[in-house]
Formats: sequence, structure tokens, C-alpha cells
Amino acid sequence: MRQLLSSIAFCALMTSPLMAQEYHQSPMLDGMDLPPVAERLPSNPRVMTPLEEVGVYGGTLKRGSAIIVDYLTENFTREPLFMWQLPLTNAGPPVPNLASGIEYSEDGSSAVVTLRDGIRWSDGAPFTADDIAFYWNDIMLNENVSEAFPGILLVDGKPPALTVLSPTEVKFDFGKPYYFFEEAMASVWEIAWPKHYMKQFHPDFTDGATYEELNTKLGLQTGRGKVTLQAWMLEDYVEGEHYNLTRNPYYWKVDTAGNQLPYFDKASVEIVEDRQSVALGNATGKFDLDSMWVGPQHLGLFSEAIQSGRDISIIFGDVPGMAIYFNFDHADEALRKVMRDVNFRRAVSVAIDREEINNIYYNGFLNPGNAAFAPVTPYFREEDYKLWAEYDPEEAKAMLAEAGYSDTDGDGYLEDPEGGAINLVIDVGQHDLYTGIVELIVTDYLKDIGIKATMNVGDQTAIRDKYQEGDFTMHVWDYEGSSFPLSQNFDEISPGRPNMPPYHAKHEETGDVDENFTHFGELMNGATTKPFEQRQKDMQEASRLMADNAWIVHLGYFERPFIHNNRLGNAPEKITRSDQVNDQPAWQAMLLFDKTAK
Repeated sequence: MRQLLSSIAFCALMTSPLMAQEYHQSPMLDGMDLPPVAERLPSNPRVMTPLEEVGVYGGTLKRGSAIIVDYLTENFTREPLFMWQLPLTNAGPPVPNLASGIEYSEDGSSAVVTLRDGIRWSDGAPFTADDIAFYWNDIMLNENVSEAFPGILLVDGKPPALTVLSPTEVKFDFGKPYYFFEEAMASVWEIAWPKHYMKQFHPDFTDGATYEELNTKLGLQTGRGKVTLQAWMLEDYVEGEHYNLTRNPYYWKVDTAGNQLPYFDKASVEIVEDRQSVALGNATGKFDLDSMWVGPQHLGLFSEAIQSGRDISIIFGDVPGMAIYFNFDHADEALRKVMRDVNFRRAVSVAIDREEINNIYYNGFLNPGNAAFAPVTPYFREEDYKLWAEYDPEEAKAMLAEAGYSDTDGDGYLEDPEGGAINLVIDVGQHDLYTGIVELIVTDYLKDIGIKATMNVGDQTAIRDKYQEGDFTMHVWDYEGSSFPLSQNFDEISPGRPNMPPYHAKHEETGDVDENFTHFGELMNGATTKPFEQRQKDMQEASRLMADNAWIVHLGYFERPFIHNNRLGNAPEKITRSDQVNDQPAWQAMLLFDKTAK
């Protein structure tokens, strides 16, 4: 059946409709040669519900950064067709943003997206479907332009075909059922460029223009940011000094009281020396917020600042912790059998004292668990997360004994069920956290249950290359892909492209590690072809299979600390920082305001 997503249905999830069409603007715009605010807004502006209260206008949102890059500029207020429900992406499916709705074909192999009628660029020019087509075809798919097509939008490795149906309608043909489109679209940084402005630099539209020049105009900081759909537009940029923004008078979002957003009139980013300088600026109140640069290493600094009277708050976001990968295709047949033994992997998992690791290395911010998909996804279930995660060395020993592992030569270490010696090598790159953890696992936890292991510490790049080449027994790295398991890198954990995932690259040649892995791959590869509700069920089952079979042993997600000045109204208590949402959109900066001015 046809799947219809209307702006009315979805905006009810995250927005409150305005009962009366009366809009208000910042006093900064009073007296400017502009149309009335109601004429600058679309017929159906996106209504944003403040986290705490309706804010007040004025002031500058101040930030610091060691560099100005697209990661920062394009995500200041990200504006794709659909957007995650924020500040936490596990709230449900994405909601219409630039779009007002989407209608899938009966088989889900194509979709027509309807745009909000009347959105304008920051210079007042109409935003239309042609702007999307220009960015799609003439920028991203133009091999002469240094703007890569987002991998998350590829369907079976190919970009969907785009057809402009009208100024407010765009059709996307996927070539197969693809109900994942809204989540994929919510994960891109941009989806439209102002054709009326950028075509002057494009050789296909302007005589004398060159690709060499065009490729110097791609960043928002180079001038393109003066014509934007974001809440603020470029005011000026001085390399190595600052990136300054001023409010977009045509911004197309309002709050529940009809106030055109954003609340802050301006935003600024001061360029500082390094990560520590960003942290210091936030600790002293010079900057208002950060989730890009600060981390656990700055907790002491922030705590001291709070104790000394600084009016700042520490908030958190769940991020993946350390994971152990087993080589299911090991060249040594005996070791391959050990790696493929679910009892062995489960025993390794329950032999690890995650709480002790939490106290020693994570300062109490680790939430001990196993390899279920992340809490920031709609696929997370607590009961899956706790599978084989509770420290129980006696259970580990019992599982190994039942599976046939025993100390046949009396040296204190177990032999495999066929009597062969086991000496595991665990590869780990030089890391201020993981190296110490692996040493503890090798010298204490595995030794305690009779497993002999050796730690191999090396250059991170070299260790990673060994993993990608299949030249390892056990490998330690971040738990990749878990915060967005259906992204373009989903086959880091699931069978997808040939020779993936790296820990089981030869599964087509040697056979899957077990029938559950086969089913896991089927669920993962079929998930994007199903509507959200069915996809959620399938992915929850995939998450359970991952955790229960311990194909990857994860220590748990930990709360990474971020910071904000307490003068900010509507600052979230917790945010999502993950592959699909970056770290900045979750702040919903257009809703932040200066409480001291109220």
C-alpha cells in the first residue's frame, strides 16, 4: 500500500500548531527594508517547540573552535528535507523539515517529496526544487566538482534518480523498495544549494566560469554562506581569526508563540589554538557551548571551574566504547574454531569486569553492556544490552568446561576441545584508554579463567591495516556502526559489500560463522526496504542477535561530557552525538537564547 507522511501528522510529534497566524520578528530587523515577517515565512513554517520556554531575542551565541571546517559550518543548524527528532534521535522517525511530506509509490521503489511552499533563501530568492536538482546533479554528481555524493544516500551503490515535478515537488527513484530514505536524508548535511547565486561560478551555466574557481567556492565560509537556508547567514570570515554569522531574515521556522527563529541575533566562532583552548574558553564562560572538541579529559577542568563559581553545566551524550573483534576466518583452523565458538566468546565477555574498568578508566561514566545497537537508535532495548555483560568468571569457566576446554597439561591454561594449545594475540593501537584496558583484560580477566593471551600494541594505522587485511586473531577498536547501524558503513558489523565485515570477510567463501549470523545479515540487508515500524522490529531483533551471539564483545556505551554556559535557555540536558546527527544539530541552536536578557 502507499505510504503517506504528511506534515500535519508528523509535525504533531515535535511541534505545536499555531492557533492564530500572527508572527513576530526580532527588533534587530525593525526598520530594515524587508517585507513583513508573515510575507517572509512560508505558508506552513516549521513550528519548533522550545525545550523549556519561549525565548527572547537578542545577543550573540559565542563558540570556539580550533579550525573552521564543513563539519562545523554545515551543521550549525542542519537543514535537510527531513530531520531527526532532537535532541535525542531515539525518539522516533525523522520529521519533515524543508519538506512538508513524502508519498512512497505502492512498492516503495520511488517517492515524491513535497516542499514547504514559500521558503526563501536568506537573500529573499525563492527556494525551489530546482535548487535541490542543481546541488544533486550539477554539484554532487559532477565529477569536476570537489563535492562528494553522500554515501548514506546511495542505494545499492547508486544515487537515486531525481526528477523535478514542479517548483515544490521532487521525485526520487530508488530502483528497489527503499523506505529508509527519510532517515538517510536526515543524516546529510545539506540537500540544496542556491542555484540563482552559485550558477555564476559554474561553467555549465556561465561563460568564462571555471571549475577551478568553483571548487574554491564550495565552503560556506568562502561566501556561499551569505545565501543560506540556515538560521544565521555569513557576516564575515577571517581565516585563523573568526567566523561570524548574523540572523537570516527569511528563516522559515517559528516557535509556538509565532516568533520567527532564531532567538540570538548573531553567532560567532572564534578560532583558537587547540582543543584545550576550546575547553578553557568554555570553562571560563568566554564561549557558550561545545560538543565538538571537549571530552572526558576535560572533566577535571570543568569541575574545578564549577567549584570556583563558574556558571556552567556539564551535559552528556552516549557514545560507543571499546570493542573486541574476533577473526572468524583465521588462517589457523584450530584458532578459527575457537573464534567461531559462541561459548568461548560469551565466556570472554562475562570474564570482563566492566564495572572495574568503568571506575579505573571511565571515571564512572561507562554504562556497562554488550554489543546491542546504541541507545541513540530506535532499535535499542535494555534487555538486549545486558546480555552476557555481567561479570561472572565462574560462569565463564563453567561455559568453557562444558564446551570442552580443559587444562590437560596442568600449566594453568586451557587447551581447546581437541587438546591444542591456545595463545591468543590481541592487537590494539596505541591509545590513552584502550591500551591499559587490554592489558588488564590479558593479565587479569582472561588469565583468571585460564585463557592465555598476549597483547600486541602498535601504531594505530598499522594495527588497523592488519584488521582490514584479516591478519589478526582478536582486534580492539571502537564499536563502529552501532550508533547508526544502517548507515553507509553498516557492513563494518554486518555482511554487505564483498569481503565485509572485516572480522568475517570470507563468510561467502568459508561459510557463515553460524546460522544466526546468516539471519542477522538478512535482517540488516533487508531493513531499508521496509517501513519504519517493521524496520524497527527487524533491527531490534538484529541487535539482540548481535549481543546474544557476542560476535563482537563491547564494554558498553559511555557518557561523553559536553559543556554549556548556564546563560543559555533551552539548552538540552542530554544530546545525541553520533554518525547520523554529528554533534551540533542536537543543540537546536535556533531555540537557544540568553536567559539573562529575559
